[in-house]
Amino acid sequence: MSHKQKKQTGETRLSHASEELYQALFEQAADGIFIADAQGRYLGVNRQGCEMLGYSREELLNLSIWDLIPAEDLVNQPVRLAELRAGKSLLAEHRLRGKDGRLLLVEIRGQMMADGRILAFVRDITERRRVEEARHESEQKFRSFVEQSSEGFILVDEQGLIIEWNQAQEQMTGLRRAQVIGRPAWEVQGEMLPPEVRTLERYERNKQTILESLRTGQSPIFNKILEAQVVKPDGTRRFFEQTVFPIKTDQRYRIGSVSRDVTEERRANDQLRQLSRAVEQSPASIVITNTMGNIEYVNPKFTQVTGYTLAEAIGQNPRMLKSEYTPPEEYKRLWDTITSGGQWQGEFRNKKKNGDFYWEAATISPILNEQGEITHFLAVKEDITERKRAEAALQASEARLTSIIESAMDAIISVDEEQRIVLFNPAAEQMFGYSAAEVLGQPLDYLIPARFHDKHREHIRAFGQAGVARSGMGGLYNIVGRRANGEEFPLEASISKIEIAGTKLYTVVLRDITERKRAEEILRESEEKYASAFRISPDAINLNRMSDGLYLDVNEGFTALTGYTRQEVIGQSSLALNIWADLRDRARLMHGLRERGEVTNLEATFRLKDGTLRTGLMSARQIEVGGEACILSITRDITERKRAEEALREMAENMAAAQRIAHFGSWEVKLTPDLEIIDPNLWSDECYRIFGFEPGSVQATQEFFRSCIHPDDREFAAQMIFKAIQERTEYSYEYRIVRPDGAVRYIHDQANVVFDERTGQPIKVVGTAYDITERKQAEAAQRKLEEQLRQAHKMESVGRLAGGIAHDFNNLLTVIRGYCDLMQPQIPGGDPLLKDLEQIRRAAERAAALTRQLLAFSRKQILAPTSLDLNNLVTNLHKMLGRLIGEDINLILVLQPGLWSVKADPGQIEQVIVNLAANARDAMPTGGMLTIETHNVHLDDSYLKTRPEAPTGSCVMLAVTDTGHGMDAPTQAHIFEPFFTTKEVGQGTGLGLATVYGIIKQSGGDILVYSEPGHGTTFKIYLPASETVPDVAIPRTPPASHAGTETILLVEDEEGVRNLAGRTLKAEGYTVLEARHGGEALLLAGQHQGPIDLLLTDVIMPLMSGSELAEQLKALNPQMKVLFISGYTYDAIIRQGVLAAEVEYLPKPFSPSLLASKVRQVLDQ
Repeated sequence: MSHKQKKQTGETRLSHASEELYQALFEQAADGIFIADAQGRYLGVNRQGCEMLGYSREELLNLSIWDLIPAEDLVNQPVRLAELRAGKSLLAEHRLRGKDGRLLLVEIRGQMMADGRILAFVRDITERRRVEEARHESEQKFRSFVEQSSEGFILVDEQGLIIEWNQAQEQMTGLRRAQVIGRPAWEVQGEMLPPEVRTLERYERNKQTILESLRTGQSPIFNKILEAQVVKPDGTRRFFEQTVFPIKTDQRYRIGSVSRDVTEERRANDQLRQLSRAVEQSPASIVITNTMGNIEYVNPKFTQVTGYTLAEAIGQNPRMLKSEYTPPEEYKRLWDTITSGGQWQGEFRNKKKNGDFYWEAATISPILNEQGEITHFLAVKEDITERKRAEAALQASEARLTSIIESAMDAIISVDEEQRIVLFNPAAEQMFGYSAAEVLGQPLDYLIPARFHDKHREHIRAFGQAGVARSGMGGLYNIVGRRANGEEFPLEASISKIEIAGTKLYTVVLRDITERKRAEEILRESEEKYASAFRISPDAINLNRMSDGLYLDVNEGFTALTGYTRQEVIGQSSLALNIWADLRDRARLMHGLRERGEVTNLEATFRLKDGTLRTGLMSARQIEVGGEACILSITRDITERKRAEEALREMAENMAAAQRIAHFGSWEVKLTPDLEIIDPNLWSDECYRIFGFEPGSVQATQEFFRSCIHPDDREFAAQMIFKAIQERTEYSYEYRIVRPDGAVRYIHDQANVVFDERTGQPIKVVGTAYDITERKQAEAAQRKLEEQLRQAHKMESVGRLAGGIAHDFNNLLTVIRGYCDLMQPQIPGGDPLLKDLEQIRRAAERAAALTRQLLAFSRKQILAPTSLDLNNLVTNLHKMLGRLIGEDINLILVLQPGLWSVKADPGQIEQVIVNLAANARDAMPTGGMLTIETHNVHLDDSYLKTRPEAPTGSCVMLAVTDTGHGMDAPTQAHIFEPFFTTKEVGQGTGLGLATVYGIIKQSGGDILVYSEPGHGTTFKIYLPASETVPDVAIPRTPPASHAGTETILLVEDEEGVRNLAGRTLKAEGYTVLEARHGGEALLLAGQHQGPIDLLLTDVIMPLMSGSELAEQLKALNPQMKVLFISGYTYDAIIRQGVLAAEVEYLPKPFSPSLLASKVRQVLDQ
């Protein structure tokens, strides 16, 4: 064959190879490629274009551009076709109709070729547009969630400015949204700090912390539950529980915060936390069981180690941890030891809840009561799994090392200091063709050609003297090995040395690099058609040799994507350039090529030259170039699409995290065109948790939802959602659910109906579910306190009414009794009027007793408190109480020695005990037991929460308990009201317990009743303890005579009382000046020439009170003495009913003789 013929044959072969390469590129392109004539008729289309539209190639070649464009989009097409003919490039979005009628949104890049044909690359962007719309919808859902949340939510943008501040945050902080939006977060934070920590240094530190967190997306406070104290604009201080978390947007960060007010919860938990902290923080597992072995307590370490929750462990037997590794005899020895009072120590291999085994060292001891009896067992256990694992690891280390050496793919050879072989692994046997038995004990030269012996020994000596422990693969020198058959081959080596008991040992790892050395260059073949398509494609296109992966050619799209120049890539492999971020992607590519000859749409992660990672969608085919198998691959960068999908996923995760932190669930119900609900519904993970289920563990159907609702609320809940659908309105309601564990929880639902933007028809209902059980419980507690307050106000109102009635009655009874006493000596002994007068006097005394009880209830009686020992008082009453209750009732006194003193009126406390004893007697008509107890107690703030008017601190408790018929709750609610009685008509006044209530309240104490029908009643009285020693009563000697000659100024606004008192005193020889009120008294005192020895005045009078009158007259006449008379008083002298030591007082009603005696007593002081 001539030289010319050989040249033509070579060119023909090159042309055929180029045509084949072009055809492979055209068919494997990830985009649809269309070729059309100037009138728009299709002349060519690749496989991707056919698959995109659903047509066969033959069908498309019989169509034109106009057949695929919807009629409504044709209006602008002639203009664009004219632009192409004018030489302009086309880049636009269009809608194309597929064979099945569906519309695809595509991106078209087109240009007119030199031969007049139109070349267009068409990319389907329908899915990308769907992702963008889904992201927008997700953002709208997130906004709805934030606004409906009962937790405070704050969002800070990349510059540190507040861009979200929801309604709950407004209510919690007192700052309106308009006050904070657009302001720096650190500035608003500084305003809410307590004044004592509000410093410039703190302000700057907070500012830098926020800015640094926004820059890096990292902070030690992220995703942790924090507690902060804030001051609202009105000055009140509140404690917040707050979780701060980063939100990544593109390559930048924002900060989100979820808060809730935990002020009240914090106060309630402080005391409980202090009590349990020591045991709860123990590094050892602590278990307490009863004598039957049932668990009554476990600490957090136990739940952490075993995986069982506290609820799962309580009531179970520790045998739930038992595994088959501990013999039954050991458990029997354990039980025999501890039940006999001994201590057992040992080790178990137990089983966790998830089935994992673990070791623990345990010490188990009995807990004894004061009588030495076993009441519980205490186990203190330490997880020793890691120690056991370390022991096992130590034993397995040698076996594992041997296994590694035996299974290594590289040859591993060890030599001693004389370079004699002491280790020769199976890979070395395969590489050199010798068995280990043949080479052990031989010098290492045995495996090296003779011409390299001296050089090799020199390198080994130099390495031993270099002071390094290891030299890397290929880093020492190029080694040539010799196989058993004499063949020489290149090696790459790494060598290390260790010293054991003074003996040096060298280990060499060898790798055969024969195949790497055989790399060869490939003939580059291309022509203009292939080169043009190869270069202009926006995707990365590369040609690699199948045998070793070396790059033979790459296009501009490849260099633009990877950052490498063409010169840096050609002749290298993707492995050498470290392009594959995950070698498993490469393995999938090679497997597909070997199995099927091609791979389509392989998603892989690539490492660029600058180290950044990008995601690509790869298609590849095995082709033959120049008689050698090659790989032609096309890769499209889909990183931005993946980022959009990842952002959508992260937003969903952020919403889920926010819901989990706020305990706020969301749900979605889809509707049919007939407004029927489509099952299953969509529930968020937190929604499942609120209902007591693991996320996704059950299908959220409507039937399942109804089964979770409390039976009494099911119909109501169903009506609400269907009403909202029918009326197309937003709705909000509350209902109860029953969790799988039987717990009843209150749920607040709020939802919106979503409409189709085109048709206006409802398509779904979206809503939130929030567990408001704790709020409901707090509201119930608040209602209880309000009811107690209303009852207290009611009693106070009744008391004021009773006090006013008693005051008026006392004035009338003073006159009635006084005139009876004056008339009695004037009537002859046999006169029938004397008996009538006696009946009037007795009726007046009974009425006086009733008014005293009314005053006691209304807390307006006059008390004379002393420092009192209740034990002595109860002991002195013992005999009298025995006679009062009768022989059928057994009276028991339980009095605490060393009882503290109290400040109270002894006569009134005796009245309390007598009244309670009489009530107890009436409750036990057939006999029973009456117990009176005293105790020193301490009432803390927690007691004050339920009894706001009660004393706090050190108190003395007096309890009166009977075994009578008891009372129900409605009766207990009214027992302290005046005139309330459960006795028959005529058997009681209804003032006994009202009197007790008034005396105790006026003495600064509190009284409670505990009773159930059929189970008796206990009254508990709490009086503040006094530090003074109990007083000793000193009897007064009454004056021998009531008569006198002193001058008395009598001031009384009640005419009957004033006339009676004046007549009585004048009869005793006194000079009496009578006045109706304070003003008249001052006038008389000014006109009187001599001294006034005594001012006898009522306390409550019009124009001027008795105390004010006494104060003015004492200024004029310091020697004048004062005696007050009244039914009750509110003034400062009587100090809210407690008699001051220096004030003399005579209560109404009084008899003439008592008045004369008291006046004489005061004048004689």
